[in-house]
Amino acid sequence: MGRRGGESIILIDLLRFACAMLVLAYHFGTAFGHGASPNLRGMAEIATLPPGWKQWTWFGWVGVELFFVISGYVITGSAEGAAPGAFLWRRAKRLVPGALACATVTAILLMLAGAAIGPLIFEWWKSVLFVPVAPWIDPSYWTLGMEAAFYLLVAGHLCLRGGSGRIEWLGWALAAVCLAFWTALLFHDLPARSGLQRLPQLLLLTHGSCFALGIFARAASRRGTSMARNAGIALALAGAAIEIAAKSIGERHGLGVTGPVWVPGAIFALGAALVFAAHRLQPWFVRLPAGWAPAAGLATYPLYLLHQDGGGAAFVMLQRAGVAPVPAILLVTLALVLAAFAVARWIEPPLRGAMDALVRFSRALGRDSLRSASLPTG
Repeated sequence: MGRRGGESIILIDLLRFACAMLVLAYHFGTAFGHGASPNLRGMAEIATLPPGWKQWTWFGWVGVELFFVISGYVITGSAEGAAPGAFLWRRAKRLVPGALACATVTAILLMLAGAAIGPLIFEWWKSVLFVPVAPWIDPSYWTLGMEAAFYLLVAGHLCLRGGSGRIEWLGWALAAVCLAFWTALLFHDLPARSGLQRLPQLLLLTHGSCFALGIFARAASRRGTSMARNAGIALALAGAAIEIAAKSIGERHGLGVTGPVWVPGAIFALGAALVFAAHRLQPWFVRLPAGWAPAAGLATYPLYLLHQDGGGAAFVMLQRAGVAPVPAILLVTLALVLAAFAVARWIEPPLRGAMDALVRFSRALGRDSLRSASLPTG
């Protein structure tokens, strides 16, 4: 959520939720018709939505790129004045409870839909332990490894003297390395080499420019623009533009879509512009009903983790119960949104509290052990 010191940046919260809905539309309207994920691929009901929907949803994957921009913006704020350990602990409390809850719900839904239990247990463990390589209980977990890599990079930067106040240097480094990576691929059959190999992802070579844009957006909102900052933004935009163009061409060709290839780039440009303008536009959004935008921002994470395989399994089961495909997917979408709000409101907070309690218990146990070790023995 776009929050610092109790301040919720409403447009950031709303944009996060819109990005999740973009990705949901892509998977429901496009990916399901092309076989969906390995856990769902053998279920005939998964590919029953109208084929024409992909013309209006194929570009929804760009919501992930915007997620990374928002992450760069929010994490930069979270890192301001923070110690590395405290920063990482806050990030762990943000990611772990949602991943645990959503992986469990997804596993149950897949089992009810008829998926094999043995592989699901293995995938569940990999998901809740944040193992950065597939398979996971839901393919959407692929982004969590990249988020974790970004957090570790920020924490490492905080270890440097004055690192908290110079995080823009990290933005410059990410933008430069990412642009160099895509430039190197530009002359080597770029659409076929769309950066989907896992190692470049985890090294932030493929999407580092998106994180960098968020870093620069946060800096610009707090300290204004400058020639150096504008140059960094241009560098990050260049890398992001090549990555999005490559994926657009590859997706459009692979899916047989005839729509304009520039649509994902236009959506990304609009979303990035809104991130840069979010702080200035805050007065326009404070009139919205209190609490709804922050709640939507918090619900984004569970919605993203639940929608693909959990939603797909529910879609399959509704059809087996006699519901037609289009009403079934509408019901699933509504149920997922409600479930995401419920997870964010009632499940994640107690799990975060349990994490804090476990740390307090471990520290107390450690102090007791040290005292016991100093006593005479015999």
